[in-house]
Amino acid sequence: IGVGWALTSTLKAWKSEGIHNAEIVSVVVSEKPDREPDAVAQRPLNKRAEMWLTTRSLLTPGPDGSPGGLRLGSLDDRTLAQLSAPRLETNSAGFAYVEPKKHMKSRGVRSPDRAEAALLATYEPLPPKRKGRIISI
Repeated sequence: IGVGWALTSTLKAWKSEGIHNAEIVSVVVSEKPDREPDAVAQRPLNKRAEMWLTTRSLLTPGPDGSPGGLRLGSLDDRTLAQLSAPRLETNSAGFAYVEPKKHMKSRGVRSPDRAEAALLATYEPLPPKRKGRIISI
């Protein structure tokens, strides 16, 4: 989709040509989440909300003040500001979603491109489901 599709295709082509050996994971943020709702990800509407909610939970310090399960290292001020820019909302069906970029723009907030790059860099999709039975011997 958009610029991401072109970049993903190029990176996958380079892998097949032997230019790199990294695993390239395509993420369509409008798709439904991979994970079941839980206390961490709440009940996200789509993968975009799942990524924001999960990352927020991983960055949040524990009740005793201990660090969260994820550290993003040294981020510039612009990226840090973008991580707190979108509003979390809930629809009438009880699904959590992240404020659309169109709404952010209407209130004078720029698109959180750098923050989303950090979210995508830490995104870990679930492995594909296997068909059939697995038998251990």
